[in-house]
Amino acid sequence: MSPREVDFSVPFFMTGAQFLVKLEDAPKFDYNGNLTDIPIAFLPGTTTQEIIPQIYPLAKWKDIKSREEGVKKLKQDEVKAVVSDGILLLGEIVQQVGSVGDFVLLPSQPITRELYGCILPQENTEFKKLVNLTILSPENRILQKEWFSINTGEFPYIIEQKD
Repeated sequence: MSPREVDFSVPFFMTGAQFLVKLEDAPKFDYNGNLTDIPIAFLPGTTTQEIIPQIYPLAKWKDIKSREEGVKKLKQDEVKAVVSDGILLLGEIVQQVGSVGDFVLLPSQPITRELYGCILPQENTEFKKLVNLTILSPENRILQKEWFSINTGEFPYIIEQKD
C-alpha cells in the first residue's frame, strides 16, 4: 500500500530514538559527548538515521538490515549500541533474551519524538472515528498505564504525567 492509500488514527503512543547499550557499558557510554569512534548500529532509511548521525558525526555508524541483527551485534560486542525507536528496541531484546535486565536505553528520555497511531484505510470516516474514540477512551488510558507505566507496568516504558 502506498502512503496515499492509507490514513492514520490519533496517536496512542510516543517513543523516539534511544541507544540500547549493555548495562555494564552504560556508565562509559557518554551520549552527552560526541561518541567519537564508538561503533553504533542503525537502520538506513529511517527517521533515526536522518537525525542521529548528524548529532554524533564522529561515531562509527554501522548499517544493519534489522533491529534483530543490531541486537545480535550488540550481544556479540560487534557494536557498543543500537539506535532506533526505544520501544522497538525493548521489544527486540525481550524477543531475543526474554527480559531487558542486562540492557538499558539511553538517554531515559528519547532524543527524537515519534508518535505512533494505527494505519487505517483511507476515506473510511466511520471506522476512523470508532478507532479514535477507542484510543481516546478512559478504559484505554487505564490499559496503557497497566502495560506501560514506568512504576507499575508489565512492560515499563511511559513516564507517567500527573493528571
